[in-house]
Amino acid sequence: MAERAADPPDYGRNRRRQDTPRLYEDPATDRLLDGGRFGDAQRVVELGCGTGRLARRLLRDQLPPTATYRGFELSERMATIASNRLQRWADRASVVVIDGEPPLGIEGEQDIAERKALLRRFGYKL
Repeated sequence: MAERAADPPDYGRNRRRQDTPRLYEDPATDRLLDGGRFGDAQRVVELGCGTGRLARRLLRDQLPPTATYRGFELSERMATIASNRLQRWADRASVVVIDGEPPLGIEGEQDIAERKALLRRFGYKL
């Protein structure tokens, strides 16, 4: 496993400021939520979940009550902030600190096919 750098010291201290660059972020997030069909989702995985703002919106407003959420984050401080933010949904939401290596284990051929299909939708040629 590759070692990763420690979190910058301002990650914890400037949490509120990290949630404020909404001028560009919110319109893109709104568009994603409007067209994402999350009301039909059973599982959501987010790579780089940051402070958990998107996850909270998904769990509060979009996902069905049976859906689960799993966020992956490089920063321990960000993961802690996100975990605290998602505490209300702790029975179906979790945030995991990763080291930059692939976080998802390969469980079978179906998983491989689904991941390849997702990558193809984003234009990757496999």
